[in-house]
Amino acid sequence: MAKVSTVTKTSHYGNYPTGTYPILLAYGFRPFFLLLPLYLILSIVLWGLLWGGVLPLQLTQNPMDWHQYEMLFGLAGAGIAGFLLTAIPEFFEQHAPLVGKPLLALVLLWLGGRISFWLIDFTGIYLTALLNVGFYVVMIALVAKPILTDPLRRQWGLLVALSLLVGLQVWFFAARLGWLETATLSILQFSIHAFMILVLLVLRRVGTAALSEQLEHKGIDAVFLARPPRYNFAIFIIALYGVVEYITPQHPSLAWLALAAAAAVLNLLNDYFEKEVPVLCLYPAWLLWLTIILMALGYGLLGIDHLNKDGYALNHFRHVLTSGALGLAYLAIMSIVAVVHTGRDLQPNYGVLLAAILLITATALRSFIPFYPTWIQAAYLGSALLWASAFAIYLWQFAAFLWHRRVDGLPG
Repeated sequence: MAKVSTVTKTSHYGNYPTGTYPILLAYGFRPFFLLLPLYLILSIVLWGLLWGGVLPLQLTQNPMDWHQYEMLFGLAGAGIAGFLLTAIPEFFEQHAPLVGKPLLALVLLWLGGRISFWLIDFTGIYLTALLNVGFYVVMIALVAKPILTDPLRRQWGLLVALSLLVGLQVWFFAARLGWLETATLSILQFSIHAFMILVLLVLRRVGTAALSEQLEHKGIDAVFLARPPRYNFAIFIIALYGVVEYITPQHPSLAWLALAAAAAVLNLLNDYFEKEVPVLCLYPAWLLWLTIILMALGYGLLGIDHLNKDGYALNHFRHVLTSGALGLAYLAIMSIVAVVHTGRDLQPNYGVLLAAILLITATALRSFIPFYPTWIQAAYLGSALLWASAFAIYLWQFAAFLWHRRVDGLPG
């Protein structure tokens, strides 16, 4: 039985809107962190069945665009909304959370974007672009005011990253419409690095808040600090690699830029090894530093592949960043928020551990497909089912938290 939280910050609930709201519309994380794993499971299982040769399903005329866009922008839309609609009222206590019918409208807009991309061959690109870009624009509108009016500019990075994702989607849909002579897959591959930047921005904030709370709960007089200079440098190197890769995908410097990105990301682990702040083995610290390790491994493998002239596995190794780092970031953030923001204390959770093991195993199985080509269809299907199983475990562990009231009696 989960303990009722005694340390979770609650002052921002003073601005919770008056009235009674359905539980699933009582806070932004509730609907989105329930829909995200459900949609993720559906999408990846269908994709695995398709590439595993089990289900001869032609989703669209361009299934690769569908797969990459949905696994990046489609899924991330729900993840970003769930995180920001929960975090912004906590960052800025005077900002009331989005609840009730306005939250329902945002959820329906996200769902409309998903349906429109599945039916893009019938509904057309314009409607799909309007719904999907519109969702991200609405998200910016919802969070921009408190971020921009903060004199300390503490959360400007999140707003810049969100704006970048809007620009990338406009670019993508313009290319789909033929307005630009740009390969859509190149845009989506470039977008992976934007999502890695967003992951680092979120990890820094979640790590500082969640781990400092854990230290307080254990009576340890220390504060965990994810140091901004380290994160800023890693973000810069990742951005540089992404730009160079897009402009000159065969440039010899890419190997060293990718390895530099790996080293810069690994440098973030130093925050977890401070003697005065014993957080390394705390739950959920290992979820965060495992995400960092997966991201570093992804860029390291890209660098090695650029150096290897005898083979080409870049598109496979990118899955260490997407299935691995981004997937584990989803699991980490959703698991933390589902506990803390339903009034419970963070406790070690073996279900989350099993989910993380399955996710990492699925990532390895998918990313190293070039090394066992005779088993390629089984690897596609197996990795998809393992990855889906990780998020099925999340639902098993936390779905009830999301559709029941807070255990501490607070609203939301």
